[in-house]
Amino acid sequence: MSLPRPTDGKTGQRLWGIVRSLFCGITTNKSHERRYSIPNTMTKDTPPPSPTSTNTTLLEKGDVAPPSYTSNHTCAMCGNESWNSSEIQEVPRSRSYPISRGSSVTIVDEKDSTTNSIPSPQFSEYVKTIESTMDSLSDSLRTLSKEIWGMLFSISPRTTITEIRPSDFKEVAYEEKKTHDALTKYMSDQGFIVTPHYHKGEQFETAWKAVYTSPAGKGRTIGLNSEMDALPGIGHACGHNLIAVSGVAVAVALKAFLENHNQPGQSSCSVHLQTDNRDPFLYSAEEHGGGKIRLYEEGAYDDMDVCIMCHPSPGPPNGSTIAPWLALQPFEVEFTGHSAHAAYAPWDGKNALDAAFLAYSSVSVLRQQLKPAYRVHGIVSGSDWEPNVIPNNANMRWIIRAPTRAELEQLRSRIIACFNAAAMATGCEVKIVQGAAYYDVRENSVLGDEYCRLARRYFGVNSNISDQTIPASTDFGNITYKLPCITPIYNIPTKPGGSNHTLDFAESAKAIEAHEATMTTSKSLAATAIRVLTDTEFYNSVRQSFEASIQNDPKDDQTK
Repeated sequence: MSLPRPTDGKTGQRLWGIVRSLFCGITTNKSHERRYSIPNTMTKDTPPPSPTSTNTTLLEKGDVAPPSYTSNHTCAMCGNESWNSSEIQEVPRSRSYPISRGSSVTIVDEKDSTTNSIPSPQFSEYVKTIESTMDSLSDSLRTLSKEIWGMLFSISPRTTITEIRPSDFKEVAYEEKKTHDALTKYMSDQGFIVTPHYHKGEQFETAWKAVYTSPAGKGRTIGLNSEMDALPGIGHACGHNLIAVSGVAVAVALKAFLENHNQPGQSSCSVHLQTDNRDPFLYSAEEHGGGKIRLYEEGAYDDMDVCIMCHPSPGPPNGSTIAPWLALQPFEVEFTGHSAHAAYAPWDGKNALDAAFLAYSSVSVLRQQLKPAYRVHGIVSGSDWEPNVIPNNANMRWIIRAPTRAELEQLRSRIIACFNAAAMATGCEVKIVQGAAYYDVRENSVLGDEYCRLARRYFGVNSNISDQTIPASTDFGNITYKLPCITPIYNIPTKPGGSNHTLDFAESAKAIEAHEATMTTSKSLAATAIRVLTDTEFYNSVRQSFEASIQNDPKDDQTK
């Protein structure tokens, strides 16, 4: 049955609304407003806006609700989607994640939906302890962050990033000597047992470790990462000065919690902080890259029960997301040919530069058959070439990325085939050096749910879990294959186009707004860590989730 829709006249519009509501079962003042869904922004103190129920809110058309709240029914009169009253469910106020238009969201109830575990009655007091601790140290942590940012060069820290010369940058990966000294001194002053130059050796000269164990004894162990290295030429354009102080802030807050709430039988922890180099293309792929991977191989993560960290990214204030990261594989490729005079006897030569360009072209053609989420990028390194000499040597540097480690291995074999085919076609020899592979980040679902819930409830952060892969990579991914981890991405304000690895982002990384966002995220991480320390049922669920995630991994990659 269908009726013509009146196009003008108030009386006709009212009649149409009455008739439509009778047939559609909807009685609202706006056409097809949807009640019973999720709020865009709601905190524990925000009253629900719906006029029909104290536990429901309004979802405007165009917002995406979880599958359990949507309906595929279509109104017979107007052709628009409508609600089936038998399928409508009320959403508790505690399920208050922000809606992401066009992407999926995860709902977490006040009671942990995975573990059916409720924080202890003292949990609010625990949160007050970490808040007051970080607030009292915020100024000193801000000074430490700016000091790390300014250690990159010999000029005044007040100098803007655009006035700095590439030669001014000193504290790049594995060379963060002043940063190492500043952070270890700070942690020592806070009462931690500090091991400077952790795992001594040229490669780990700037690594360090700080540990605090509760007077009640050693219980579960919370691991933290503090990244320190700058990027050549653009400084802290990935915000590692912020990540450095975040790890410190969480560690000190957990120490205060253990000291102030040391009840008999309560779990305790040791707090570890490590350094890393996150950018594999800064150095030779064979000799450097993947600081966390090498530290793991040296046993730096053996005592940890979980490991947490965070990372800044451009975005609107007060936002945070947990999402997967891409797996990554770096290559260095060297083609070797034979020199010859380009005019007198070119037939005597084997052109290594031709091999490089043929490899580049082969990869470019291959992209047509690659999945949209795959990333392949490479360059031809410079050399002392002359146009009248057949080049006998050419070098290339490549990075490939895929959503998972398994897909990365499949992509790797196809890319290597391009290199070998180019060498065969030109008669050159090829040497392929593979750097340390960065695995995709496996965010622990139980830890992630709890982080988002606590971030919203106690700190007003618009936190959500996304299934959309972040188009970036980190060696922290390898650690997520070894033990339960989370690494939320949190927003800091930047200029338009000021994404990570730009000069504008480096400038934003020393702003007060970035520091405040870092402290808020650190509080949320510390609160999540306290759940691990104080709730055995919750921790067991974290561990079970991790064990399920590694069930099909190769045996040599599973934790013991």
